[in-house]
Parts: sequence; C-alpha cells; structure tokens
Amino acid sequence: MRNKRRKGGLIVAGVATMALVWILLFAFPASGAESGEGKIEIMSSEAVILETDHQGTVEKGRIVTFFGLTGEGTVDIAKDVDLEGGGRWQGVHAFTVPRMEGDQLVWHDLRVEGLRNVMSSMEFKGATAEKVRMKIPLRLEYRYFLDGQEVENPESITGKDGRFRLELTMANTSKERRRVQYKDPETGETKEEEVEVYLPLVILPYDWYFDNDVFFNLTADPTGVVIPFPDHWQVGWSIPLFPPATEESHTIWVEADVRDFRLPPLVLSVNFTFPQTNQRDTLTEFVAGLEQLFDGVKQLHEGLMEGVEGLGSPDQDDTLLYGTAAVLDGLRQMSDARSGLPYAKASLDSQLLPGVDQVVRGVGSPTTPDTLLYGVGKATEGLLQMLGGIGGPGVADTLLYAMSAMREGLGQMLAGVGSEDRPDTLLYAVDQASLGLEGMLQGIGDATIPDTLLFAMDQMAAGLEEMKAGIGSPTTPDTLLYAMYAMQGGLEEARAGIGSSATPDSMLYGLAAVADGLNQMLAGLGSESAPDTLLYGISEISSGLSSGDPANPGVLEGVQEIRGGLHEIWVNTSTDGPIYQGLNLIRLLAPWTGPIVDQLEQGIVLSTDPDNPSIHYGCQLMMEGADQIIAGIGSPTTPDTLLYGAAQIKGGLEEMKAGIGSPTTPDTLLYGIAQVQGGLEMLKAGIGDAGVPDTLLYAVDQVQGGLNLMLQGIGSPVSEDTLLYAVAQVDMGLKLMRAGIGSENTPDTLLYAMSAMNMGLNQIKAGIGSETTADTLLYAVAQVQNGLELMKAGIGNAGVPDTLLYAMAQVQNGLYQVKSGLSSGDMRSPGIREGLLMISAGLGEAVAGLGTTSTPDTLLYGADQVNSGVEQVKAGLERATLE
Repeated sequence: MRNKRRKGGLIVAGVATMALVWILLFAFPASGAESGEGKIEIMSSEAVILETDHQGTVEKGRIVTFFGLTGEGTVDIAKDVDLEGGGRWQGVHAFTVPRMEGDQLVWHDLRVEGLRNVMSSMEFKGATAEKVRMKIPLRLEYRYFLDGQEVENPESITGKDGRFRLELTMANTSKERRRVQYKDPETGETKEEEVEVYLPLVILPYDWYFDNDVFFNLTADPTGVVIPFPDHWQVGWSIPLFPPATEESHTIWVEADVRDFRLPPLVLSVNFTFPQTNQRDTLTEFVAGLEQLFDGVKQLHEGLMEGVEGLGSPDQDDTLLYGTAAVLDGLRQMSDARSGLPYAKASLDSQLLPGVDQVVRGVGSPTTPDTLLYGVGKATEGLLQMLGGIGGPGVADTLLYAMSAMREGLGQMLAGVGSEDRPDTLLYAVDQASLGLEGMLQGIGDATIPDTLLFAMDQMAAGLEEMKAGIGSPTTPDTLLYAMYAMQGGLEEARAGIGSSATPDSMLYGLAAVADGLNQMLAGLGSESAPDTLLYGISEISSGLSSGDPANPGVLEGVQEIRGGLHEIWVNTSTDGPIYQGLNLIRLLAPWTGPIVDQLEQGIVLSTDPDNPSIHYGCQLMMEGADQIIAGIGSPTTPDTLLYGAAQIKGGLEEMKAGIGSPTTPDTLLYGIAQVQGGLEMLKAGIGDAGVPDTLLYAVDQVQGGLNLMLQGIGSPVSEDTLLYAVAQVDMGLKLMRAGIGSENTPDTLLYAMSAMNMGLNQIKAGIGSETTADTLLYAVAQVQNGLELMKAGIGNAGVPDTLLYAMAQVQNGLYQVKSGLSSGDMRSPGIREGLLMISAGLGEAVAGLGTTSTPDTLLYGADQVNSGVEQVKAGLERATLE
C-alpha cells in the first residue's frame, strides 16, 4: 500500500553565540509498509541546527527529523542516510527511537489512530559538524565595529561603551549549470535550455533581541524592521536569495549606541522553498542542490546492540555462548563412555583449549570492540547518558526539567484562563466583555425605548426639526425669522417716522416747525414799544392766532397740527403700539438685552415722572398743553378766550411769552420741544442701522444672521456637516454597532465571538485538566514525569540493587570473574584453561572431576551453570535494547 506524502516544515530555534537553522520543506523519499484499516498520510520534514562562533565557524549541531502521521493502522518508515561519523539517534521527549539497519534509519511498528507525531534527533561535533556546514549552500561573513573601528572578536569589547555596528553578508553558493525544460508562455511549446540554477533560499533572522539597557538609538538597514518594546529592541528581516530574481548576496546591518556592551544570542533561519515556475518538472532542477544536503547520519554499532552481538549464540563463532557451549560439549564428550578418556585426551588439545580461548576473547575487555566487556561498558555508558538526559526538575536541559517547566507553564495557562468569577483571567475578561457588549446593546436600545441612545437620537432629531420649524422663514408667520423681519420693518418705519428737521412729515420736522413757530411767536409778541409785534399790533392778533386758511395757518392751526403729530407719537409709544411690542420681542429673543430694553421702555413708553418723562408721557402732556392752547385761543364768539378777551391779550401774551420760554428754560415749550427732539434723536440713534453695532436694527440683523446660521447648522439628514446629518449618521452608526454586537446565536457578531471564545477557553481549560484527570495535558505530563522517575529509578546506579546499572556492574564483575576463571595465566592459581592443561596431564584424576551436569563441584555442572548464566545475560541485554 502506497503512502500519501505532502510537504511540511518544522520551526526550530537554536541558542548560542550564533545559530544557523537550516529547514528543509519537502517530503523525504522514505519507504513504508502499512497494515491496518486504511491509508496513512505522512508529512516529513527535517531541520538542522548549527551553533557557530562569532565568525560563523560551526562548533556543534543537531539534526531533527519529524514525521506527522494521519490515518488508522500501523506503518514502518525507512529513510536513507549518507552522513558518516555522527552520534547516536535518540527520541525527542520520549518519541520513538529509530534503528539503524544498513544504510537506513527505520521506525518500526508505528501505530496511528487519527494523528501521531514522531520526532528523533542526533547531535554531532567537530569534523562532522563542519562537514554538515559544508553541505548548506550559504556563506556567512560577520563584521563588527566599535566607534568606526573594525573588531575581530566581539568578546574583546564586552563591557565597553560606544557606537556599535554589526554587518552580516549572506551569499547563495548553490549555483550550477543545468539543462531545464520549460513551457514558452507565448507559444505554449516545450523548450529546453542550459541555464544557471540556484536553490531558492529565504533567510529569516529571528530572535534578534537587543536589551535596551545595553543598546540605545538602535537602527537597521532599510530592509530590516525595528520594533521597540518596553525592555528590548527586536529587529526582523525576510531575505530571499534566488538569483537571477535577486542578487547572489545580501548584507544587513544593525547600529546602536551601547553601554556595558555584550552581544546577545542571534539566530538565522534558512528555508529552502520551491518557487512558482513554468518549468515542466521543478523538483528535478533542484536535485543537484538537494544532493548536497543530508537527511540523517549512520548509527554506530555500539552500546547494548554490541553487547548482544558480543554474547552471540551457540552457533556463532567467536562469541561467549559459542565458547561456553563448546566447553560443555567437550566435557560431555570427555565423560561419554563411548568416547572414553583416550578420545578426550586427543580432543582436549585440539578443541577444548581453543574453545576456552574463544570464550576469553569473547569476554574481552572494555577497550576491545566486539567483546562482551566492551558491550557492557557501552551499555553502562548509554544508561548513564539516559540518566543524564532524564535529569531532575532542577537540572536545566533535561527531560524532568522540561516536564516540570511544562507543568508549571500549563498551570500558568490554566490560571490565565481562570473562570468567569475570577478577575484578571481570560474567562473573566470574556464574560465582562460580553456583559459590557450586552450593556452597550441595551444602551443603544431602539427609537421606541426611552432612556436609550437610539431613542435619544430620535428625540434629538425631532427637537432639531421643531427648532428648525420655530426658526422658520421671513414669510412664515409665527416664526422667529418672521418676527425678526416684522420687527425690522417696524423699527425702520419708526426711524422714518422720527425723520429729521429737514424731512417733511416726520416727528423731528414737526418739532422743528413747532420750535420755529414758537420762536416766531416769541418774536411776534415783542413789546408794547416794538412795532410789528403782538403787543404792538393787537389788532392783528386774531388773524395771527387763527387765519382760517390751512395754506397760511395761524397759531391755532399750527397748534392743532402739532397736537396731531404728538397724538401719533403718543399712539406709537403706547403699550399697545409697535415700539413697545418690538421691545418685548427683543427681550424674548435676546434675554441678555433686558437692561437696555428696560431703559428704552422707560424712556419711550412707561415713565410718568414729570422730571424725567417718557416720550409717551411727554406727548400726553404736550397734547394737553396744545388742547389748552386751542381752548385758550378760542373764537371770536367764545368768551374767556384770546380772541374774545383781546383786552386781556397783554397779560396772556406775557404769560405765553413766559410759557414759550427757551430751550434752556425748564417748564417752557421750547425746553419741552428740545427735550422731545433729544429723545427722538436718541430713539433714532438707538434704532440705528443693520451696519451700526449697538443699535436695535444691528441687533435684529445679528439675531436674523444667528437664526439663519442655526438653520444652516441644523440642516437636514442628507446635508453633510449639519446637526440633522450628524444625528442621522450617529443613528446609523448605533444601528450598525447594534448589528455588530449581535447575539450569542448570530454568527459574525461580537457576542457570538465572545461566546465562541468562552467555549474555546473552557475547552482549553478542560484540555489542560489536572494531574488526576485522565486524557488531559497535566495528567499526561504527570504520567510522563512519573514514567521518567521510574526509568531513572530503574536505571539506578552501580550500588543500588535491582537496577540496570547495578545489573551491568554485576554482569561486568561476573564477566571478569568468568574471564579470570577461564584463564588465570598462572599454573599456581589456574583457571579453566590451566585446569584443562592439568587435566591433559592427569586424565585419571579428571574422570572424577568431570562428573555430570547434576553433580555439584564438577566440571560438567560448572560448565552447564556458566552456559545458563550467559544465556540469561544475553536475554537480559536483548530486553534492555528493546526497552
């Protein structure tokens, strides 16, 4: 059954002064055989981590192979290797360890139920590491500078201050001329051409962290990105090297002011990727490059496997079991009655003694390869390495340390996930965010729900519409603009009615005429000695007082005309008149003008103080005076009148002269007219003009302008930069927010996302579990820790009984005893070999010494026990290699 394969990658980080990480992203040509229900898909990748010094010289490295298996069933995976001289392959964190079979690494009986990861690694140093380095088609050149001076070794400037610069030049060295086939994009024809091809490389310097207690004002070349964090700078690049699309080499640099300089560990990730091309077969174009790479190392035959091979079997020459079997067989032949001692004597020198020599050679020594003692030594060394790898919770870079850190990290994750009632945890934050969103949703509400934003927006829009309607227009009755235009018209009419002394049919013109008439009357009164005066020409008084001709009016007609003008002013300045109504409207629309309006009301309408009368009250007084004048003039047929009492003219004229007075004489007509003229001038000035500040017409114009600006500011829902438009936009935004918040059952909404996040965090929390909850991470970590502790206890040490190292020590001690027992080299303290020599000299005594396998203290019994013991040692070592 064929395995489906896909491309995959493994992210690897190295920690050293410099680290180069080479990541292959393609499927290895691993062969596999499956058994089970269905196909198993294999994702294969490999990473090479090289730790270098400051100049890029490799010091040591590691290869990590990763398989991701998907499916159901059991599969064997085999992978070719071509790198000699490496170290031992081992499983990463208890993953499966491959076996070296010929030139292949083989992972046997990998059981897959859904998903399974298999990872193995091998470390190497020295010449092997440099050989690995030569297979990576990338040349690195580091240069260092302090204050502009190049430095050979950055360690020489550790602790110094200054301006530091690091330059790294990377060059793609995979160039090769090859013939390639490609499809012409214009004709569609397949063409072939010899070109220079390169392996496409992407270099990603990552984990370039520069402590900001050491590095200041850090900058990088234009292809780098510098990100400042609270406690360090991070610099990142993504550098493609794929000529001719890019240059063959590229240089990056970092500069900074440094204090107490120290160089941090730096990591380069080198990725090999297949580009998009129009070539017919992309993979073949990179075969030459890929052949420069590697995918593993051969395992040296050592340790327990060598120990097992050293023990051998009864059928395998030059092994301990073969020798002990030969000894046992020889002893049996010696005791066999059919062969007899003579035959035994003849066989002893040619078979038994060489067999003992083979056993001695099979036992060997710790420094002699392919011997039992060598194998036991290697097995002991392997167990000690395992013990070091297992380590302890306080020993860095060991399995138990990693498990302890993992358990602590999972505990921190569990604490971070927390619960809905525990502050400062993710579940609490998600719950609070959900409550906040629900609160926002309630606050947004609806246009029909009071005390919500949408209701407020609706009310605001309605209020603005009402304001807009209240402002109205100059042609819309019962609106502010209509009132303003009406007030403006009234004020302009009042201003025109006041007029000037040169404007006919105006109040000031009439007052000027009255004043002129009074002055003429004053001049006309004259004196008894002044010709052409009233007093002189009493005969002409009647016609002067009343001519009866409107075209040539006398005093009576003039006073009547004045009285009509005064009555018009009196009506316009009454509380029912337009001036008083206009002042009240100004007070309503512009409350801040209240004091001015109060003064205007007192001065024009309300004051009845004779010492400071209002225009209205003054007009009333003047009308009353005019009425009295008219009544006083009377008619020729009316008694007690001027015309009637000519005899009393003189006294009346004198009184009239005094009553007319002057503009500076209080309580006289001319004084009153002057006061009325001044009041009217002040009223006219107060009415003013739209272009004159601090006047009524200016105020009305400003109010009109303000109302028009308010009208423009209120605008409409479709007019940008207006209140109604803003309210409409806020209303729409609130509705979009309401839709975005959604609900727990509405996909693509915040509350739905919060619910999903809550569910995910609870699943993470359940997945982390506890050390007593099966099928959880903490339970698995606890089980792995327990297993490692059991392994550690099982390995033990040479002084602890019932442990592997104790057993190895016992086996080693036993082998030394067996070896010394087989041959001591001293006839005075003979071993088996020396004993056989002695047997050869005295067969008679040997017959009794041979005995049987069931007779203690005889050769056959001892040989049988040795053979059984070696078989048991072999079985134990085989079990150890499998475990």
